[in-house]
Amino acid sequence: MAFPLLPRRLLSSKSPSSRMSSTTAYIALGFNSPSSKLLNHPFTYALQALESSSPPVTVMSTSYMYSTPPMYKTDQSDFLNAVIKVDAGKRGPLELLDLLKGIEAGAGRVEGGVRNGPRPLDLDIVFYDRFDSAFSHPRLTVPHPRWEEREFVIRPLADLDRTFLGRLGEGMDEATAVVDLGRHGPMKMDATKVWGVINATPDSFSDGGENDSVDAALRSAERMIREGADVLDVGGESTRPGAEDVGPEKEQERVAKVVEAVSGLGVPVSIDTRRACTARMAVEAGAVIVNDVSFGAYDERMFAEVADMDVAYVGMHSRGDPETMKGLAKYGDDVVGEVVGEVQKR
Repeated sequence: MAFPLLPRRLLSSKSPSSRMSSTTAYIALGFNSPSSKLLNHPFTYALQALESSSPPVTVMSTSYMYSTPPMYKTDQSDFLNAVIKVDAGKRGPLELLDLLKGIEAGAGRVEGGVRNGPRPLDLDIVFYDRFDSAFSHPRLTVPHPRWEEREFVIRPLADLDRTFLGRLGEGMDEATAVVDLGRHGPMKMDATKVWGVINATPDSFSDGGENDSVDAALRSAERMIREGADVLDVGGESTRPGAEDVGPEKEQERVAKVVEAVSGLGVPVSIDTRRACTARMAVEAGAVIVNDVSFGAYDERMFAEVADMDVAYVGMHSRGDPETMKGLAKYGDDVVGEVVGEVQKR
């Protein structure tokens, strides 16, 4: 199973604690010069290798990805960085280090290269067992001796554990959250992104019937790009309150050629769908983002399908389906808490 690092934060709802389970480790990932030998994203390769090791290292959660300028040796490309929380199983720190070194080698990294130079993949143990636990050996020092000066480590750690929120801004470098959009490269999330919505439907509340042909959808897409759209979001089924379920065949008939056509305009394309089969069809036609209004509740195959395709995912909260949602939109005083709780169960 693939693990694309998504633009998400898995923050604990419990009080922060310095105590972790006996085998928990936090591993920093980075690269700026991927090897041509890899068939997929270096981070995806690393996470797959961890989970397929024997015994496996279980990936518990991932941070956002961050783009950071190079430190120490500055005449090289920017890095992509992240941190993952793992259950290291019965592996001790040195055994985990040996596993990580093997994964780096498999990604094309050669020992003895330029210090702090370009990397096809870099994996560092930041913490092992407890945040305040220390381990010292000629081959490994834990906690990582320079984590406190690296914003590209602090920010991902804060995504995973509230303990580190107070450390934001203490690093020497800058780190900007990004979403990897495949052939379009990483999109920096340092400003609001404008999505142009193209509903290839007769009954959507905003533009129903306006994009009922490929030519009409193309004209809409070109206008939106001129007006500043960063992403084009194509949908083939209305999810307004009271809308009927049109089924996968009709949905795909509406969006297939539209996605293929607008994917050639140079901006990322998103497919707005609740169905895993439609998501795959659209990605094969050129989409690089899946926008699921049900956040996986409608189609239990969605999460696995998105992970297998290694694309970005937008999950939106809703209750019920378009025919029933209006009667279910009743919330208490803590709307955010209710939404987070329902989403976490998925």
